[in-house]
Amino acid sequence: MDAVRTPFIHYVMEKAQQLLSYMVKGMWLLGDIPVYHGTQEKRNVMSDDKAFLFFKEDYDNAILHTFETEKGKCNWAITCDESFGPTFGGGRISGYDLQAFKQGKIDSTDGCFHLNGSINFNTHYRNTKVDANLINSQHKVTDIEVYQVKNEYDKEWRHKPTEDEHEEIKKRIKENNPNTYYDIARYNVLLLGQIGSGKSSFYNTLVTVFSGRLENRAAAGADETSVTNMLHDYEINSEVHVRILDIRGYEEQRGYDEEIDHLLNGEVENGYKFPEVSEPIPKEKLKKETTLADEIHVACFVEDATVIDVISPKLREEFKDLRKRARQRDLPIMVIATKFDNLCPKIQETPALVYRSPKAETSTIKVADMTGVSQNLVFPIINYTDDIEICAAKDTLALQALDKIVSLAENYVKEQIALKKKIDILCEGTDRLFIKRTEAETQKLRRDILKRIQNVKGSTMRILCVGGIKAGKSSFVDSVLSTASGIISNRATGGSTQAEGNDARTVSPLTKRFKPFPIKYKSAEGDVQTSVEICDMPGIQSRGGITLRDIKFVLRGHVPAGYKIVNHIDTGSKGFIKKPEKSKIIHCVCFIFDVTNQENESLNNDKVFRDLKKYLNEHGIPYMVVLTKIDELLRTTSEKAEHVTKMKTAIDSILKKIECRRNLLFHVKNYIHEERVNHDVDSLILDALAYMLKQGEEGINGATDFDSSEESEEDVSAEEFIDCQEPRN
Repeated sequence: MDAVRTPFIHYVMEKAQQLLSYMVKGMWLLGDIPVYHGTQEKRNVMSDDKAFLFFKEDYDNAILHTFETEKGKCNWAITCDESFGPTFGGGRISGYDLQAFKQGKIDSTDGCFHLNGSINFNTHYRNTKVDANLINSQHKVTDIEVYQVKNEYDKEWRHKPTEDEHEEIKKRIKENNPNTYYDIARYNVLLLGQIGSGKSSFYNTLVTVFSGRLENRAAAGADETSVTNMLHDYEINSEVHVRILDIRGYEEQRGYDEEIDHLLNGEVENGYKFPEVSEPIPKEKLKKETTLADEIHVACFVEDATVIDVISPKLREEFKDLRKRARQRDLPIMVIATKFDNLCPKIQETPALVYRSPKAETSTIKVADMTGVSQNLVFPIINYTDDIEICAAKDTLALQALDKIVSLAENYVKEQIALKKKIDILCEGTDRLFIKRTEAETQKLRRDILKRIQNVKGSTMRILCVGGIKAGKSSFVDSVLSTASGIISNRATGGSTQAEGNDARTVSPLTKRFKPFPIKYKSAEGDVQTSVEICDMPGIQSRGGITLRDIKFVLRGHVPAGYKIVNHIDTGSKGFIKKPEKSKIIHCVCFIFDVTNQENESLNNDKVFRDLKKYLNEHGIPYMVVLTKIDELLRTTSEKAEHVTKMKTAIDSILKKIECRRNLLFHVKNYIHEERVNHDVDSLILDALAYMLKQGEEGINGATDFDSSEESEEDVSAEEFIDCQEPRN
């Protein structure tokens, strides 16, 4: 033969687990080794009824010849010995069909290795097709390699439920009836996704799973225009307490800008027809009153896994906006990833291989990355579309997804009811101010929260407190620091308090600077400083207070620690940071409201709060609301009826002012005159801090790259900035 060509080896990759490859001058001899292991034993013979040898000369269109074991001789397919190279056939008396080499000297001349093994076909492997002289009887080779070929479907990347587990999941879904505990007939799930992603098909699949026969109740297709143009309110069946809301798919020219909030509120009537362009829904077409039973409990995004790499930037932005709107309401989010059968022919042939397929795992990771949710909230699905019979594997995938939907919905409903009760109970009297926890329970909660704080690594989490003059911002900062450390802190207030009776519209703020305070706690080794900072700044007031522009600069990280922001800051101010590091931006805003002073809050302040909240929404910055001085309000009311009226009036005023939902409200009692911490006050602070961390984590994960046009065109040296020091602890 002439010059050696490219090796022929891929032909048997799917069949072989290991391959021995001889490269001779112009031809190949290869053998399949079931799984070749070295051994300390002498001539350990292995049985394998699938072992074979094959041969192909090295020229175009040459025939591939395979040699399988003789009938009844598969027990001598392979011989393993510590002094042998790969060896086919049992040997001993009759010799080996193919022995690559054995212990001893191997010469190399003329660019070839002269192996000391042997070839002796028809001992255990049958060769009736090829002249033995063609198969390199001299045992000269230019190269020898051993390949190990792994079965890519051997390992599960996610647990596949057994038949018993499948039935248990089905039973658990049926038994979860929210009407039993929460006075809600069904959990509401909104399906959101691009046109053709498989939303309607997913609903049909769920119906099929629980009916036991193929169903096509919802019109579905893969057109470039949406098949679903109306809001459809679907039930699965009478045993499954889940309501699926299916809407038209979004596209580059058509999102849900004007409709999404109404949809999440549960205000849109069944059958509402979506116009070709998103537009405000007339009030007469919205429900007049809605309750938790009408609202959405889970936002379920449906994504086509086969196009995740080619989604346009505009569609990605549309998705991010929808995700942001859902997260602002603290709604649970999950993702149904569809069309896994189109990813791989093997999955199409055998859907049960989804959790073994590397392609499916890679696609699931890609979907998680694109959607910004954790991988365990992405569920691969193979919808029933053109099927003619039921497939147990498809049923199992759909059940796992629905099981997670029901679990998320139940937790959300529980939280909403608990939050409503907390506010209602708070309105009933002074004995309901504190959360009923034992000291041991409070200490455990504190340890759990400190662990979460310790896990904030690699980036600083910044939480900014914003509120009016005398709202209690600095006292709240000190209270958080006190609860975390276990020792009363005066780092933010400096031990000062505002004089009682001063008009919040004209009083001079005690806090004059922007001050970030790292949360610290005590350990056996001493004080530990964490990467979580709670930031204080002057209060908002109608005259002489900080402006919305000042706050925006703080949010974007342009304001140095210790800057005297009460005198305002602008792009030309000394010390203005032109290009702030990402660790300097704010990840969560905590609105602080004094419930005793809502009547004195100016309308100008209200506008600042609303405009700030709008800015936070636009940039995906999470926020929450802390109500302070509730203990003072309780002390000023002698009659329960008066207390209830005042409390509800204050809360309603704050909700109207900030236009937020009740689940974002947390009441606290600040440490003011106390000499040591106590578990009742700590319990309230810890509840607020836990949610603060949750929102901060959301802020870090979805950190906004602010528009460069909002930043300074002029950089001023920090050296010119007078009196800008890090706050002293």
